[in-house]
Formats: sequence, C-alpha cells, structure tokens
Amino acid sequence: QLPFYYNKPKIVVNQKINKQYCKFQYDNLYGICDSNGHVLLQPQTKLFTFINSSFINIDNFVYQFKTHDVICNNCNRIYSIYKNNNNNIIYRSNINQNNYLLFENGKHLTFSSGFIVHVDEKHIYINYDNFMTSYDLDGKFEKHYPFCIEKIYVNQFIAYSVYDSVQQIKLFGVMDKELNAITQPIFQQIEAFNKGYNNVLYKGTWGVIDEKGQWTLPAKYDVNPDIDNGIFVVHCNDKYAIINSKGDNLTDFIFDEVSFHHPFYETKINHKYGIYGLKGNKILDCVYDFIHTTDDSNMVVLEKDKRY
Repeated sequence: QLPFYYNKPKIVVNQKINKQYCKFQYDNLYGICDSNGHVLLQPQTKLFTFINSSFINIDNFVYQFKTHDVICNNCNRIYSIYKNNNNNIIYRSNINQNNYLLFENGKHLTFSSGFIVHVDEKHIYINYDNFMTSYDLDGKFEKHYPFCIEKIYVNQFIAYSVYDSVQQIKLFGVMDKELNAITQPIFQQIEAFNKGYNNVLYKGTWGVIDEKGQWTLPAKYDVNPDIDNGIFVVHCNDKYAIINSKGDNLTDFIFDEVSFHHPFYETKINHKYGIYGLKGNKILDCVYDFIHTTDDSNMVVLEKDKRY
C-alpha cells in the first residue's frame, strides 16, 4: 500500500512499532508509515532508534507519533525511559553536559550542568560534583542533599556516595527509595544487590551485607564473593571455598578456581577439574582435564587423557 513513486519494488516493513505505525526500509533508509500504508515520515536516515510506542529517535531528533511533530532536536543520546503514574519521561545528556528531560506531552526541561540520575512521580534528582539537588517536575528547585546517588537497584535500594575530604575519596552506603540511610557511608565499593545480599569492600577486604545493612559475611575476603541463592564462593590466601549465609564452610579453602553452572559448581585443583553440588557436596573429584557444559543443565562432557 506504499506509494508508487519510489520506482523500486523492494520495500521492507521490518518493525511494527505499535498498532498504528510501522517502520519501513527503502534503499537502506528508514521511514514511518501508518497501518494503511500512508507515509508519515519519508525514508531519510540509517539511524533509527525505537524508544517506545510514542517516540522514536531519528538522526538525533525525537519524533512524536501522536502529533507527527519533532519535539526535541539534537538528541544524540537517549539514556532511559521512566514510566510513572503521570507521564512517560525520556531523558538524555549530551557531550556539553546539558541535561534534557522530555515528557510525553511534549514538555521538556533543560538543566545546564550536573547529571540526571533519577526521576520519580514527583521529583527530578541531579548529581553535581559532591552533592545532589532535587527539583519538581516543572524544574523548580526543591532541596540540596549532601550525597550523590550512584545506582538504583531493581529492588529500589540505592547506593549513595559521600566525599571524604580528609581521605579525598568517595565512601559509599545504602539507602531505601525514600532516601533514608540503611548504612552509613563507610564502604570503599558496593556491588549490585543479589537476592537480598550486597557485596561491599570495607577497609580493603570484601564482605556481604543484607537488605537491613547487617553483616552476613564479615569483610575478610580478598575477592568480591560470588553469590547464588544464599551460597557464596569466597577467596582467601589464594584459594577458594564454598560457604553458606551463616558463614559455615561447606568446603575448605582448597580450590584454585570455582565457577557456578546451575545446578553445580565447577572446581579446579592443580590444573584438574571436578564438580561439587549446591550444598558443597563432592560429586566428581578434580581429576579431569576439562569439563564441557552443554545445553542440558543436567549433563556435562568430561575430558581426560584426550578421551571423552
């Protein structure tokens, strides 16, 4: 149903954007048509980024389907989409550190410095060098905070940082989504929450805290622990062990390497490989040259002396 004036028969509709619009390609250039085949945007670009059912990014400008208008020019990086009760909000930051917030209704805000780290139903949060500032959704200043948001996890826990002027370093802590501190900023590094556990670097060694900020494993390990369902692979004095959330050793510190392949651990001792179960129980001694995993999680291929 596309117009005939293209003079070439090969036109590919290669992505359905929503019920009303399709993205099509002609001579390696992209355009937009509606469900009746009427061209809304002529094929004109090789850069075509699908944002959501309302917006696309074409050659660094944002096009809105509802009004067929260009509502934001020079959008060289679209970072994220926030869906809340009131608006879809799209924000981006360009190389000149100008931050733009784009609302689904076409309203947009500009902040000339800092970096937008979070937007919720009522507030915009922007990090500056060593502090954070909040604004309302109209861009009106609300409050300064003596910390910066570093990362927001899926479970809504937030890693924040405070600059220590004496040590001249950032120290990290954990807070809830209401910005209430769960821990003080005492950690040198924080890794992502994994099913209720969080790895932290404290005074040069690694430990694990829970969602309440309590120590699950004390900070005494050399390497960031590997966590899976309350079982931890920890490293100390050049050897690995498997322990539980109570700190009980399920194995001794005997392994050169340990890697998790559900539902087992592949272990290595003196260049030979074996298998241990999820509770630290030995299934196969470390006597094999290689262990090859397969698409079937309950099957492996063992290699020893060039035999399989």
